Amino acid sequence: LGYPCERWDTPLIKVVWGNDYPEQFPNADLDNNYCRNPGDDKGAYCFVAGGHGYGYCDVPVCGSITESPTSTSIPTSSTVPTGSLSSSILPSSSSSPTRVCPVADREVCGCDVVRQSDYRGTISVTKDGFDCIGWDSELAKELDYKADYVRDFPNAGLEGNNYCRNPGNLDSGPFCMTPFPTTEGVYIRSCDIPKCDPCACTPQCEKSNDADCGCPSVSQADTCCEEDDARCKCHYLKEACSKSLEGKREFCEDASVACCDGSIEGDNECKCAMHEQICMDFPSQSSCDYAAKVCCKTDQCYCDFYTYSTTFSITQSDDKAIKCSQANERQFVSLNAERLLLTEIYNILGGEYWINSAGWLNDTVHQCDWFGIQCNGERRVIEITLRDNNLQGELLNDYPAILPALAKFDLAGNKISGNVRYSDYLLDLRQLDHFDVSRNSFTGHVDMTFPPSTSHVNISHNNVTSIGFKRFNPAFETLRMVDLSNNHIDLDASTFFFNIPPNIEKLVLSNNMIKGALPNPFPLPIIGVFMIDNNA
Repeated sequence: LGYPCERWDTPLIKVVWGNDYPEQFPNADLDNNYCRNPGDDKGAYCFVAGGHGYGYCDVPVCGSITESPTSTSIPTSSTVPTGSLSSSILPSSSSSPTRVCPVADREVCGCDVVRQSDYRGTISVTKDGFDCIGWDSELAKELDYKADYVRDFPNAGLEGNNYCRNPGNLDSGPFCMTPFPTTEGVYIRSCDIPKCDPCACTPQCEKSNDADCGCPSVSQADTCCEEDDARCKCHYLKEACSKSLEGKREFCEDASVACCDGSIEGDNECKCAMHEQICMDFPSQSSCDYAAKVCCKTDQCYCDFYTYSTTFSITQSDDKAIKCSQANERQFVSLNAERLLLTEIYNILGGEYWINSAGWLNDTVHQCDWFGIQCNGERRVIEITLRDNNLQGELLNDYPAILPALAKFDLAGNKISGNVRYSDYLLDLRQLDHFDVSRNSFTGHVDMTFPPSTSHVNISHNNVTSIGFKRFNPAFETLRMVDLSNNHIDLDASTFFFNIPPNIEKLVLSNNMIKGALPNPFPLPIIGVFMIDNNA
């Protein structure tokens, strides 16, 4: 019937159907919205977008020539397919970093990035056909005003030979001494030395990699960084990753290991931040497209990322228009799904112990009339305000995404734990302007731009240890007030203010462990209130 499928890992399925399918069937390839049969039921199926049911898919039998349709058909039965995981589904093999770099043969060629000063071959004839004389010969010293190249450049490969070299790393490249002066009266003449493949060459430390491949940056990471200096290796390997994105992306795993605490699998938030930065620092169609793939699961996230990357004059493919169209056509979730979500919040946050729970879970009371809930004229939830109401428990931060009309979310002054990590699904909260979970027990890392249109965020008086900002999220431009005071944020000021949203007008960071000097110039041009007292 042409109904679009919902992603298997969406919180909507968890709430409406009460099952975390990717967790229950980890090897069934459910990191998508494709038709699958994770429980070995009677056939492949998927859940219809918007929480409106599920449907079986018309998937071809192997060997059939029938083309695969993209629609689902809604069955008459209301029973969700169940079953145990088939033993025939095998776990996918893990990946590991790979190194496929060529090695320059210095006996044959020299590298342009070091002006061929690394050449150690045996060519001993100048470009214009003159034979070279020995570098350590008395004649060479006499002809070049008593210069002693062997003494002055002990590591340049000059001793006991007359081969072409570039001991002073001169811009003109390799040369040698001859007894025949040029028209300018000098006895130094240039040599014609083959150039090595740029991908096999290593630029000097801190120099950029101008080759069209990642290997030179990998070599820099190996030669310019101490073994345990992950920050240094991360710097070079991010460039290696960006250079390899046109091909097999063979160095992106290496970059993840260096930049994301040594884990190949890594924290996807770290990987997203890394690839978003690569898109910024080395903008190209491939680097920004790949960043979107790392950061995004939902059409809305893809659309936002593609829109953001156009600021780098990246010409987008038709995929952008498709993703944005699909995001715009996304159905609103059913009103029943909203009620189920509120019921779930009540259950996991100890509703029976709330100070005021008037109307909650009463079958005769519409959810819009429950205490702390406000709705619009279409009976969609637009506000949840349950401040100082003895809520306690762990709140999954992607659950509010099931309330697409939500404009205010205020659970301040309770005993809620968990984290406020980024979730693709929160990008569906296009109306959320006010987010306040202050005076709770949230921990870990916080992405301050997770709702896409938020202007007011208060996460003060929690146990947050670090924060970040995603530039591709529209909230990067809309965020105006941020209160992170009285947490445990332990970051250098340069890290904290890196990529900070530029339109913040009020920023409160008091009573944390932020250290180091503030950046100069200060990156918040319209700041009106800034408090950072009682830090490290």
